[in-house]
Amino acid sequence: MPSADPAAAVAHAVRAAALAVPGVVRLSAGPLGEVGTYLAGERVAGVRLAPDGVHVHVVVSADLPLPGTAAAVRTAVASAAGTGSPVHVHVEDVDPAGQQPRGSQAPLRGTGKDE
Repeated sequence: MPSADPAAAVAHAVRAAALAVPGVVRLSAGPLGEVGTYLAGERVAGVRLAPDGVHVHVVVSADLPLPGTAAAVRTAVASAAGTGSPVHVHVEDVDPAGQQPRGSQAPLRGTGKDE
């Protein structure tokens, strides 16, 4: 049953759009696990809806060019969010093998660089 909360719909749409981009291995909750959208009874890790825009934190595969992957995430998320807000893509890490399962919350080595 879909949530009546518009923020929940946006957060889930952003998560799905980011994970659908080739080269995105998984979303990241950040080095300390602090990045997420908190909803009634759940948390959407790796997505933050903030006054300054939509933030999505990703781990990308080393197999594709990072700038192109980040740009594709930005475009996909902007379309999915439909809010007209700026989209900030934070590349938390690069997975050299690109083999981590999508959506996993494995520990990260990255520093949260904004791309």
